[in-house]
Amino acid sequence: MDAGVSQATLSRIINCSTNVSDEPRHKVEVAARELGVSLTDRANSRKNDTRTPKAIGLIVADLSNPYFQVVLRGVLSEARTLDYGVQIFETNEDSRYEETLFQKILDFELCGLILCASRVSAKKLLDFRNQTKLPIVLVNRYVKDRDICCLVIDYEKSLFQATTHLINLGHRKIAYLSGPAASETSKFHDLAF
Repeated sequence: MDAGVSQATLSRIINCSTNVSDEPRHKVEVAARELGVSLTDRANSRKNDTRTPKAIGLIVADLSNPYFQVVLRGVLSEARTLDYGVQIFETNEDSRYEETLFQKILDFELCGLILCASRVSAKKLLDFRNQTKLPIVLVNRYVKDRDICCLVIDYEKSLFQATTHLINLGHRKIAYLSGPAASETSKFHDLAF
């Protein structure tokens, strides 16, 4: 469901910022209702929470990868706008280390966690979420749980558009290179073909 607002505006609305006009707020509320999400409950719980937010955790696989640098810039920009800090955890593509991070994360006063290119099993991820009740956002990964927000690219549509663009430029021999077979992104790519 697309409410037709920017990610920054959506974040401000979810986090009960007063810097949003009525029209986009109404669009988001309508979209949330259609998805079965109650923004009122979230707003009330935030108003009753007297803690000052400390930081959002961001787990990335490899900070030298330009993709993760773009994600990091976006997270830092939005966190700055909302007066949050960001605690960055880099896994260096090591899924075992990522699993141990969950225990280390408990040492930080985090208000939420963003996992980008996570390879932790869905079971361990759900166990962690159920244990901590920490809000979690997954980037490029889907886990079936209504309490975890999953931001996933529409690979079928994206690959179709990319291929069509290359064909329209006159290319006829087109190759496709995928990432590591174990990554969630590669699994989505396989579904698109």
